[in-house]
Amino acid sequence: MLEELKNLINNSYSYGYKMAAITKYNNKIYKGVSIQNSSFRDMISSEQVLVNNLIINGVPLNEITDIYFLTDGSFNNYRYLRFNFLEEFFSDLTIHLYNIDGEERVIKLKGVLNV
Repeated sequence: MLEELKNLINNSYSYGYKMAAITKYNNKIYKGVSIQNSSFRDMISSEQVLVNNLIINGVPLNEITDIYFLTDGSFNNYRYLRFNFLEEFFSDLTIHLYNIDGEERVIKLKGVLNV
């Protein structure tokens, strides 16, 4: 997944940091990237684009168990990840976070916001 993410992050359109997201369902890969534009109030996050792709393609969200993210910077960029957005769609999700050096951190979505 990391190589796929490295290729995908180049499609992100952002003034600051870039982010890419990928998940798999039935051996098909679904993707999302962050998009920033001066006419948008906020950045459209990679997780928002990914969830949109899943819904448009009729993927049952309750069957998604893992999502993989890559940022073009440090793990510090993940402070912008919209965990509350993800929690609305996924009940039991493993999140794989990669930094630009390919280091990985794995967290469970369940309970992330209950800290």
